[in-house]
Amino acid sequence: MQLANKILSNSSTRITHPIVREILKENISYWFDDDRKQKRWKEKVPEWYCRQYSKWERYLREPIETVINEVIEELTNGKA
Repeated sequence: MQLANKILSNSSTRITHPIVREILKENISYWFDDDRKQKRWKEKVPEWYCRQYSKWERYLREPIETVINEVIEELTNGKA
């Protein structure tokens, strides 16, 4: 999680969105290990994020760095 900590502590990245910060702080693969944890993850985030859940499905078994890179790319393109 060094990459996540580095990104969160770097003020130049300006990542202040609470969901983005939550994604960076949590190892997403942990939450998707089973249905119970998946449900807990969905309960932690707002409804609009849950509606976008399918978009993140491809990351279920990928490292958190993959998710972080995708989030950063979307932020820099103004999509997130």
